[in-house]
Amino acid sequence: MRRLFFIILVISKILLSQKNDAIDTARDCYQKENYTGTIMTLENALPEFNETEKIEALKYLGCSYAKINDKISAKEHFKSLLKLNPKFKLNKEDADSSVIKILNDAKKEIAQESAMCSCFIPGAGQLLKGDEKKSKLIMLGASLSLVSSIYFWIETENKKNDYLKLGPDSIKYIDDYYNIYNRWFHISLLSSSVFAGFYFYSILDALHINKEVDIANEGGGSLNFIPEMHSVKIEYKIKF
Repeated sequence: MRRLFFIILVISKILLSQKNDAIDTARDCYQKENYTGTIMTLENALPEFNETEKIEALKYLGCSYAKINDKISAKEHFKSLLKLNPKFKLNKEDADSSVIKILNDAKKEIAQESAMCSCFIPGAGQLLKGDEKKSKLIMLGASLSLVSSIYFWIETENKKNDYLKLGPDSIKYIDDYYNIYNRWFHISLLSSSVFAGFYFYSILDALHINKEVDIANEGGGSLNFIPEMHSVKIEYKIKF
């Protein structure tokens, strides 16, 4: 039994070492601008990675494909990455204009697909974007408010019919019956408004994206303080 446990432990360590070696090798290739080497190293090892390792691998794959101008593959890998980590942001060393544009396009496509899903099922778009917690909250809120609205409108219609059935002999009850109907009407309206709020929020939230900013090409000005021998020179640069 101990021997079997030892063998399993050794195999696990070997597999873990191989996965770490693959990511380290890919990172080294990427830093040396050997983008083809990065792609070959990671594509084969990708199915064996856990979620954290996949996020790292997909980042390098997306960036590498962007560097060799394979925009379709780059976008697909970035979309896979964003589904695992919707809040992913590039660090400064990866902030290249070509990479940023493709990543923003991937974010835009996922947002459009998510919004379309939310049109049919509120909260489904958030699930597609990888935000499971928010998706469950929206689905729960929308479901409860929809079921409540249906029930309230049915009751409102019943109260309306009761009010309309009143005859001349029931004239003294007309105000009471109308007030009951009016109360149910406003409750139904409020419940429907809550459902509409969940519905439209789900769509608008799905459409929202956090775009990467291309710092290198971003317009604006910068204020610099340059120390000199007995003074400080203030320099303001404006980019056009």
